[in-house]
Amino acid sequence: MAGSDAADDTTLAELIAPLGVDADAASGYRVTSIDEENGRLRLHTSDGAELVVQVDALDASQPSFATTRSFAISYLGTSGLSKNAESALRALIAAVARNDVGRPLRRPRTAHEPTAAERAGRSRVLGAKEVDEFYLVHYEYEDAALEGTPPPTSRLGILYRCNQDCVFCQLAYMNVDLPREKIFAAIDESRSRGSIRLIITGGEPTLSKNLFDYVSYARERGFEIVELQTNAVAAHSARYADKLVAAGLTNAQVSLHGPDAQISDRLTAGPGTHAKTVEGIGNLLERGVTVLLNHLIFADNHALLPDFATLVETRWSAYKQRLVIQFHAPLNEFEQRELALQHIARYTDYAPTLLQTWDRLDRQNYHVRDLQDPTGLPALCLLGADERYLGPIARQEQHPRFHRWERGWLTHVTECEQCDARAHCMGIPKHYLELHGDAEFRAIKLDDTSDCR
Repeated sequence: MAGSDAADDTTLAELIAPLGVDADAASGYRVTSIDEENGRLRLHTSDGAELVVQVDALDASQPSFATTRSFAISYLGTSGLSKNAESALRALIAAVARNDVGRPLRRPRTAHEPTAAERAGRSRVLGAKEVDEFYLVHYEYEDAALEGTPPPTSRLGILYRCNQDCVFCQLAYMNVDLPREKIFAAIDESRSRGSIRLIITGGEPTLSKNLFDYVSYARERGFEIVELQTNAVAAHSARYADKLVAAGLTNAQVSLHGPDAQISDRLTAGPGTHAKTVEGIGNLLERGVTVLLNHLIFADNHALLPDFATLVETRWSAYKQRLVIQFHAPLNEFEQRELALQHIARYTDYAPTLLQTWDRLDRQNYHVRDLQDPTGLPALCLLGADERYLGPIARQEQHPRFHRWERGWLTHVTECEQCDARAHCMGIPKHYLELHGDAEFRAIKLDDTSDCR
């Protein structure tokens, strides 16, 4: 975080004051107001559009489009802007940068609670007071002895802010950096309980200047797997990827929700970040990092699953032994039903395309995992209880693996009562049933390899 709480620090509002509002950005395109929201600038225009940028402490290792002597500005997203207007507003932000006099920029150092206006129009947003409840989680599986269950694992959030603004993310608008001492203590606690895999997450953990120290310390403490949950935007820099590997990073979970920028950048509200994520994935794979590619399936991207497979085949075929692909459905935590229906597709709308994509990647020896998962396609009938996707279901005596807290997410419906696979099926997410009902689900026989469509 830049600056301190000293009285002579420069606030963002003071920095832009010389420009004034009603500034003519370009060719008569007017900015009617500029708001500061916890380190983010929102520039509102005369026709209701806006540009969103992030202001951070200057860090040469992080991507930005404008830097000054004391801070960097990263472009987050737009709403309703034409290309020309977008360019004009970017020019205005560059002008803000030129007005910096090199004094520290005062940033709020306390955790931010989202306002009602911030919560509106997006998913449920977690507040800063909840950080202590979820920054450190020790994974506990109900069936720890089940083949394929991950090794003892802890997940550690080191900060809660991001360089994307995904509409489906619960952590939007947060601005929390956990103290170094607390993170080191959490690493010690995780190792003492027997965890050998540590997932470092956030927010976007690459925004932490201490990340390399945390990775190194975890390896020194004996973690066999240190895994970064990231959008890999920062890793588009080869130098940054080198530093991660030198620190001891072994694995990365990278979110990528589309085959091209048109859909991905819209879902993440991060123009330009899709290309950097793709480059970052390649840099990590090239340096020996095992990458779990996490693709969330939405109403507006499920038809592009074959194109996503093409991206994988085109960019990373040389690294398929270190690449794991995971398709998940997003949790429905949208506060407005209309938004949930806009984003959360019915399982049966994309199950056929998903299975075709799975078959295509499987034929080329890519590893696609967890088709049956609490946040994947949990009900067996959606995949026809087909052994190609789910393994020897008829011989499976144990329940599918769960984190202990996940069982409460799921339930069974009336149709499940007559289903031969009920003892082996996770069930259906309650949040999904509230949105789409249970008409898609039907009882199946374990020797029935037909699907539910």
